Amino acid sequence: MKQTTLCYIERPGQYLMLHRVAKEQDENRDKWIGVGGKFEEGESPEECLLREVREETGLTLTRWRYRGLVTFVSDQWPSEQMHLFTADQYTGQTTACDEGELAWVEKSRIPSLPLWQGDKLFFRLLEQEIPFFSLKLVYQGETLISAALNGKPMPLEEQKTVVFRPIELEDAETFWNLLNALDAETNYMMYEPGERRQRASMQELKDDLRRNVIDGADFLQIAADGAQIIGYLRAERGRFNRIAHTAYLTVGILRAYGGRGIGAAFFQQAEAWAKKAGVTRLELTVECHNEAARRLYQKSGFQIEGVRQKSMLVDGRFIDEYYMAKLL
Repeated sequence: MKQTTLCYIERPGQYLMLHRVAKEQDENRDKWIGVGGKFEEGESPEECLLREVREETGLTLTRWRYRGLVTFVSDQWPSEQMHLFTADQYTGQTTACDEGELAWVEKSRIPSLPLWQGDKLFFRLLEQEIPFFSLKLVYQGETLISAALNGKPMPLEEQKTVVFRPIELEDAETFWNLLNALDAETNYMMYEPGERRQRASMQELKDDLRRNVIDGADFLQIAADGAQIIGYLRAERGRFNRIAHTAYLTVGILRAYGGRGIGAAFFQQAEAWAKKAGVTRLELTVECHNEAARRLYQKSGFQIEGVRQKSMLVDGRFIDEYYMAKLL
């Protein structure tokens, strides 16, 4: 079993967090975590801690606490035991990290960041000053399915606030805001940041929703957290008789709500709609380097049918896309 360390370095009201955006194939891609890494041969947890912190941040720890042991079990990655630390005294200045971007983050903001679900559980244990603990986290894909604290089942983070429902015309303004927020925070959508407001308008969106969704044949499901729309899936049905049995899917979920199983739920709902509507082929495209999305689509039953070479131009670089489909 892989052995690693993870450390949350703190100063009053803040943790030093690492936004893992540097490596395309990183299993923690786009997540915010602490700093740490794999044991080298013969290292103790403390020796690994000090070396990894120095390599990733430039800091030398002078006071730390060994807080717990976290065991990860996954259907996609090897099992891992992570030795969890916090530290509040150090020397030196932070330097650039080749794993991603370091930032001091207010502790109150951390729950709103894109985190693994299990991280929120052990953050709570850290904040509650729970004595040294053993935490087991079991994942399917990016969804946490069970947790045990010191050998006893532990309730998962509540997610009842997220509600799935069909879009209504009254949602147009909030949906417009979501679309623009997604354009700004990810390179995986069609529009560049700010481009949507230049090329379209909320009135055009309302007309589209009325014509093609409310009174038309398209399916558009939203996920809402209170008054905020935090994600959507749209199935655009073929407009002509010979392709009316097909539907092209687009999906977008705010980063802060990633890893909660929302995407998987969307695809289940889309498939249920398709079967009732007589749609027998679902299609989508995904940038080839977007491994997390591709895994979700394949787990939902989609298969790669081909590659659309140089289909996107993102930040001055041509990007290939997979064309994927699921037959019902």
